Amino acid sequence: MSSGSSDDAPRLVLVVARSGGFAGLTRRWRVEVRDEADAARWRPLVDACPWEASAPSAVPDSSGPASPGPGASAPGASAPGTSARDGFVYRISLADTTAPGARPGAPQERTATVPESSLDGPWRALVERVQDEGQAVPAGRRGSAVER
Repeated sequence: MSSGSSDDAPRLVLVVARSGGFAGLTRRWRVEVRDEADAARWRPLVDACPWEASAPSAVPDSSGPASPGPGASAPGASAPGTSARDGFVYRISLADTTAPGARPGAPQERTATVPESSLDGPWRALVERVQDEGQAVPAGRRGSAVER
């Protein structure tokens, strides 16, 4: 990212990390939305996802059951022990400079962890769109939405 004006800063940054599977590898994709028209195209999909119901503490990982957090039975979250041992788990991160309450240089940040068995509806659409339109993040780089 250039160090120019704030107009150069992305409006939305989305990162999808897919981990697990038989080999246990992690792959990442990243999208930076800079244009206002593009942000308007992404916004309905981002807003349709149940972020609170899929908080990392509410969803077990593929290694076994976790203590369910608030919202564990809400749409988009899975019940403890329901993820497949060799299934994928998706960690979706968002940095949003256009969200209410966000300030320049201090985007609103959201993160959700969604097991493959619960990847449907808006989550599936968002993950597939980030994979299709985003850049693959090279192995060894974390690629979080808040990295600059």
